[in-house]
Amino acid sequence: MGTLTIYLADDDLEDREFFAFALLGLPISAAVIHFSEGGELIRALCDDSQCPDAIFLDLNMPGMGGFECLSRVRGMERFHKTPIIMYSTAAHRIDVLRAMESGANRYLKKPSSMNQLKTVLYKYLRELAHPGQMSDDFRVLS
Repeated sequence: MGTLTIYLADDDLEDREFFAFALLGLPISAAVIHFSEGGELIRALCDDSQCPDAIFLDLNMPGMGGFECLSRVRGMERFHKTPIIMYSTAAHRIDVLRAMESGANRYLKKPSSMNQLKTVLYKYLRELAHPGQMSDDFRVLS
């Protein structure tokens, strides 16, 4: 597999930069395309012929938040099987359950350190790069 294309919707610029910097330090080729809110991501998915390898969605964004965006993406036939990871500063049980019930594949609590983020991203992207090894079961990443 070549370079993985990751879409990240997150309203926090520092969190987007932190995520992109973590990807640079991994031995997996991945490019991240950033969106500052869910509506921007949906417009890109509608206009773009490219299908991302995975979508990371922050829960709390102005405009269209993560759950509404998740619902809209899952409603688009073309992205029905695209892995979606909910990405939030909190991992409240109700949010994790709602993510699972709404069609997310994974839930990732935003790590507080660069090393933690690199570790969890590496584990997940390694699975993504080798689809035969990827579990379809919903999981909380840590």
